[in-house]
Amino acid sequence: MFVVAIVSASGGTGKTSLTANLASLLTRREQPVLAVELDPSNRLGLYLGLTVRNPTGIVDLSADQTWHHAAQRNADHVNLLHFGHGVNTHRTHEKLSVIESRGVRDFLLDLSPPSGCIVLIDTQRAPSLCFDCALAAADLILHVITAQPGCFEDIAVMHAHYERRFSAEPEHAPGLFHVLNKVNSAKLLSDDIIGILRVRLKSKMLRYAIHQDEAIPEAMASNQCVADYAPHSQASHDLQGLADWLLAQPAH
Repeated sequence: MFVVAIVSASGGTGKTSLTANLASLLTRREQPVLAVELDPSNRLGLYLGLTVRNPTGIVDLSADQTWHHAAQRNADHVNLLHFGHGVNTHRTHEKLSVIESRGVRDFLLDLSPPSGCIVLIDTQRAPSLCFDCALAAADLILHVITAQPGCFEDIAVMHAHYERRFSAEPEHAPGLFHVLNKVNSAKLLSDDIIGILRVRLKSKMLRYAIHQDEAIPEAMASNQCVADYAPHSQASHDLQGLADWLLAQPAH
């Protein structure tokens, strides 16, 4: 099992859409994938084309239920554990506290995932208890940013959380990489920001930037993976490259 936490420090980065498309692409390559939603917004299922969702999510489970009861599969055979409704805020926080104390990895291992399974965790933005749970479970962290001036603050926030959690045992720290999403090449400011980021972050800034492409929202509206809806689009090409890179990471 190889756990990837897909995170952000601000809203609007397209983190959930990226998670859904990566999950579908990896599954189509016969890579076992489990998508886990640690975000009360409950949107990952929609991006995976699930118009009818399991009424029971992770935070709705009773003490005698395992995470199997929150599982659902979409048309691309992506297995999803969605967050749940969590109507009672106090109970939801208690449930998350239990998950944090025991550890997300232990709950995932209860599911007996297939050998070599890649777990993609779409988590609530930092700072939050969901975010902390995802970081603690991760073998690799993908920080999703956009080429906007605010991305520099987002990166600083992410590095601060990362240092706080892993500075005591740096040898056990997961890799932290930054991936650009919604890149608009027509904007000169975006090009300038990307140039600065590549100089500052070096190899920690992935070369697989995902360009802004109308094919992504259109594919979602059609309940399809963008690779099916528009296989020759720029976004599909970008996502394929990122999926290739991600597949190579467990071997490292």
